[in-house]
Amino acid sequence: MPRSKRFGQLPPRYRFALNLHADYRASRCPRCNRLTYPRKFALLIHVDPDELRVLGKTCKFCSHCQLIIAHQDELEAELAGHFQQARPGVIGNAYLVLGTVEKAAWRKGLKQGQTLDELRAHTADIKEYLTIEYEPVGWFPADEAKAPAQPGPARPAGRRAAAPKPPRPAANYTELVHQVVREAAEPLSFAEIFERVEALAPITTKNPKATLRNAVSQSRLIRPTGDGRYGWLPRLITGAVLRVPFEAGSAGARAIRFPYEVRDALWPAFFEVQKRGDRSPAPVQLPDGRWTEWPLDHLGQSNWGTRAAPEFWAWLRGLGPRRGDSLIVTALDGAARRFAVAFERRQARDEAAVAARTAEIKLAAAEFIRKRQHVSTLPWEIAPHLLATGCYRRPVPPEPLETFVADLLKASGGWSPAPGRGGQAGPPEAGPGEDLAELLFGPGTAVYDVGAPPDLPAEYRPGPARGPRLARSTAERPLAAYTLRVTHRAYPDVWRDLQLAAEQTL
Repeated sequence: MPRSKRFGQLPPRYRFALNLHADYRASRCPRCNRLTYPRKFALLIHVDPDELRVLGKTCKFCSHCQLIIAHQDELEAELAGHFQQARPGVIGNAYLVLGTVEKAAWRKGLKQGQTLDELRAHTADIKEYLTIEYEPVGWFPADEAKAPAQPGPARPAGRRAAAPKPPRPAANYTELVHQVVREAAEPLSFAEIFERVEALAPITTKNPKATLRNAVSQSRLIRPTGDGRYGWLPRLITGAVLRVPFEAGSAGARAIRFPYEVRDALWPAFFEVQKRGDRSPAPVQLPDGRWTEWPLDHLGQSNWGTRAAPEFWAWLRGLGPRRGDSLIVTALDGAARRFAVAFERRQARDEAAVAARTAEIKLAAAEFIRKRQHVSTLPWEIAPHLLATGCYRRPVPPEPLETFVADLLKASGGWSPAPGRGGQAGPPEAGPGEDLAELLFGPGTAVYDVGAPPDLPAEYRPGPARGPRLARSTAERPLAAYTLRVTHRAYPDVWRDLQLAAEQTL
């Protein structure tokens, strides 16, 4: 659809369609029915209210129609990951793909940065936005209109279709999977999920099991329980007991910062797509029986917490909290989002029991990281797993996950926290306090250091003592050596000396 104003200074080039259907992956172009192929674009995306980002994204592309098809679930997941530390407050906001940026300019901007004018000079606006109408094929009652071919035609966004759509809505398998798991009283195996979805609507895709597996794996609310079954995360967190340490300045700032596991328990749909996301205030019961609400507030950096209601602060001030004391949060009913809060003084807690529970959580987190060695693990991916597998359903809450997760991930060669998380400047440079190998396999476990192997020959070891291995003939007679200086023709100041023995051959 043509627009009166343009952002980019290059001529508008591509058509763009955002695919809202998780079970349709656009293997063929919806306009010309030709095969599409993956191609990476530098998409310029505006996120409300004032964020402008260039995101490298592999999309389906039809060269005949010059049509870019981006899958909504993949695009929103990448946007959430991009803004998690940079600006978490915009996650879930409305966004618009404005155009494409030349790849050379995009790569240059990643290294050197770009001004707005430089960005506009290398941007081509989207020349036409299309919507994809999709309805699965299959057998339908005779009194209903025949479903259109899969997928439906791509139409210009905002333009009314020439013919009315059939009254029957298309089956959305992602929503059906969520409905089945949400309504089940107990966790289900994949076979049970498949059977119940099939009973609600016939699965007419080319690979029905792959369609449902994709819906399960991409959901943030459907979680494996550790025994081969999948459960509804809001229900699985019922009974979890979590610790929120009271930090210095919290009362003065009238803000409580939440560790990862507490945030994910109070708002299990925090990372879900906007359609299923829920960041409404969490109802919390005080020890005296009164109910209050905890709204979700962004406290800067990658910190989330709550500024709470006046009745909560009135109750807390009456207790005179000090640094080291804790709030104990209990999930009374996760599905109904009903929680309770209690206060625990530092001198009143059982240090041995807390240490034992922290060791259990640390071991479970380390095992989760070990099983995901083929992918990079982020700390906010560990907390939902521990909640779903029941690790927090014990009367004694452990120390927060953030107190040791950085060491575990650093020991596995993965993520390291950004400065400012929890008021800390990041992990210590000296290395993790407890090695991941010792945690998994016991103390005294030998770890092979690929950076400095113990069996490395002397001539390859770094340091001032490094030098070439002496030839055997040097023990019999003196051996001449030659030093050759190799210079760069275009850069005479760049050179390297090579030392060769007289008898050395090439």
